[in-house]
Amino acid sequence: MSAVRKTATRPLGLASLMAIVLSTAACSGAAFEECVERPMAPGTARQGFELIDVPTGQVWLTRDWELEEFQSFSLPVSWSLWRKNDPRTGAASRGAFLRSPGCALGEFTYMRAHGREFLHVVNLQNFGEEPDGTDGLIRDVSLNKHHSITYDEGGPIEVLTNPEGERFVLVARTLEDAPEIPTLPDGWTVTRAQLAAPFTFDLDGEVSVLRMDNEDSFQGPVPDDVSIPLIE
Repeated sequence: MSAVRKTATRPLGLASLMAIVLSTAACSGAAFEECVERPMAPGTARQGFELIDVPTGQVWLTRDWELEEFQSFSLPVSWSLWRKNDPRTGAASRGAFLRSPGCALGEFTYMRAHGREFLHVVNLQNFGEEPDGTDGLIRDVSLNKHHSITYDEGGPIEVLTNPEGERFVLVARTLEDAPEIPTLPDGWTVTRAQLAAPFTFDLDGEVSVLRMDNEDSFQGPVPDDVSIPLIE
């Protein structure tokens, strides 16, 4: 059994409902396309930039930014219930979102705001809890998304294993200054290896994102019956 603590889902109270209403009003200047059959165009770079609607937990991704521009960008006062995620770069060779949360397979929801187009990629279920025995070194963020990633044969891969034997694959790293190697709690290990064959991993539905103290993002868990073809 996993040692990660989970938060029970509770009905929305009046304060939460008011926050969602205010958040919707805050982005009233944005334009939306809901559940359209138009996937995000593949980018030449793996880096991405995200805005988070805190009351609803919706995460919106764009590639239409340069790192320095994003770092210097400040959300206007009317977007005070939103925040920027740290800029991220993908660890996989390539990946694609299969649908936006709440849409059918192959359908996506877009937002046009701040002169850029954003794709709705994630619904957060919490903003991070500490797994038992990790002494604040790991945050477990529960979320819902539909994301397929592929690591090429011969390429590098990193696999985090918790004390219960659950495996999580390195999916993203921060683009901000951070140590290259995370600090591991007792009983946790990271395997760094090359792949003997291509490996595709579908993060489809409820996903645990383990953020390390250096902001590395390991995601999973990988099902027990799925083999990762590592070169020994």
